[in-house]
Amino acid sequence: MDPIVSLRGVNHAFGEGATRRQVLDDVCADVLPGEIVIITGPSGSGKTTLLTLVGGLRSLQEGSIGVLGHELAGADHAALIRLREQIGFIFQAHNLLQALTARQNVEMALQVSAAHAGTDLRRRAVEMLDAVGLAGYADAYPRQLSGGQRQRVAVARALVRNPRLILADEPTAALDKHAGREVVDLLHTLAQERACAILLVTHDSRIVDIADRILTLEDGRLTSASSGLATHTEYVLNALQRRGELQRQAAMLPPPEFVRLLDGFSSEFEQLTRTLDSARDEVAGLLVDDTVDTIARKLRQVFRVERTSVYLMDADRRTLRSKAAWHNGARGLEVTVPVGVGPAGRTAATREPMNVALPPPGEALYGDVEPLRTLRAHSVITAPVFSADDEVIAVAELINRTAGGSFTAAERRSLEDIASELARVLRRCDALRAPGR
Repeated sequence: MDPIVSLRGVNHAFGEGATRRQVLDDVCADVLPGEIVIITGPSGSGKTTLLTLVGGLRSLQEGSIGVLGHELAGADHAALIRLREQIGFIFQAHNLLQALTARQNVEMALQVSAAHAGTDLRRRAVEMLDAVGLAGYADAYPRQLSGGQRQRVAVARALVRNPRLILADEPTAALDKHAGREVVDLLHTLAQERACAILLVTHDSRIVDIADRILTLEDGRLTSASSGLATHTEYVLNALQRRGELQRQAAMLPPPEFVRLLDGFSSEFEQLTRTLDSARDEVAGLLVDDTVDTIARKLRQVFRVERTSVYLMDADRRTLRSKAAWHNGARGLEVTVPVGVGPAGRTAATREPMNVALPPPGEALYGDVEPLRTLRAHSVITAPVFSADDEVIAVAELINRTAGGSFTAAERRSLEDIASELARVLRRCDALRAPGR
C-alpha cells in the first residue's frame, strides 16, 4: 500500500548565520490511506512546521516529502495550489469569514476548486453541515455560533471536497473538554466513512485515543512512534497503579480540596476508559469502586460516624448498590437495596434527604435485606445526588454518630452540601458504569 504522506530526511531551519535555528532534523515517517496519525511533543518541537510543509504551505528546504503521489521538493507554485485543493485543512483558530454564513464559508471551499465547477454548491454545503450536526444553522453567522459549532463548520469546510488527506493543527485547543471531544470524534467518524487519512498536531492528551499511531517530536527530531492503543494502555496502567495514592491523599484534605481531587481523578479515567474497548468495563469498574470507596471513607472521617454508605442507582432504577459500606473501619460486603426500602431507598424514591432519630437499641433499618438485616441504628441521615437531568443517581448515608446522640440539622445540611459538590464526580461514575451495569 503506497503511503498518502511520505517523509524522508526532512530538515528545516529558520534564520541565517548566528540566528539560525534547526526546527526539523532528519524526520522520516509515513501516513497510510485511512490512517490517523497524531504528532505530539513540547511547544517549539517543530510540529506545526512539519504540518505546514506537508500541506504545501511552506517551501521544503531539504529532504523529500511525497503527498498524494506528488513530490513537494522543487514543486512550483501552481503544483502546490493543485495539491492543496486535494487536502482539507483544520486550524486551531477556525478561520471562518465573519461576514459569511456557515453555509457560505463551506461553499467557499468548493468555489475555489476547479474540480467542483458546475457542482450544486449550496446543496453540497448544506449536506455537509447536516453531516457535522449543524442542520438548521446554515444561515447562522460565526458570531452566532458557539466555539464548538464554529469548529464543526471548519470540519465541514475541510471535508466538503472529499479530500484524501486532512491536516489538523490543534483543532481542540480553543475548546472546552466536552466540545473538543465532540469535534475530534466527529472528525474521526467522518474521515473513516470517507477513507480519509488524518495527520493531526495536538498537545491534548485527552484525544490521543483516536490515533492509529502517535509520533513524538522533540527538538525537531522524531524520538518515538507508537500505536495509539499502546500509548493509552500505558496511561491506564499508570493511573491504576495510583489508586491507593488517591485514598492516601484524600485522607489529608479538607472537603473542598477532596472534591477537586476526585473530580480530576474521575475526569482522567473518563477519558482513559474510552481507549480500550475490550477492557472498558473492567477499568470503569475499578474507577467507580475506587472513587465511591474513597468518598465513603472521607465521609466517615469528616462526620465521625460508625457507618457510611454511598449507593449508586442501578440502570433499572429499582435498586441501589454499594460496594463501599464502611462500619467501624471495617469494609462491609456489597449491598443491594430496593428503592423505597430503608432510609437510602426511601431517599431514592422521594428525592428528599432524611434525618431519622431512632430510640435505642433502634430497629432493623432495612428489614430482611442482607447483609443489613442485623444492622441497628439510633440515628441516620441521607442525601440524594442528582443527574444533569434531575434524576437520583446516588444516595449518601451516614449511620450513628460515634459521639452518640442524633444528627443535627447542621450536619444534615453539611451532608447535602457535600453531596451536591460531589454530583459531577458521581455523574461521571454513573456514565462510566452505564455500558456494563
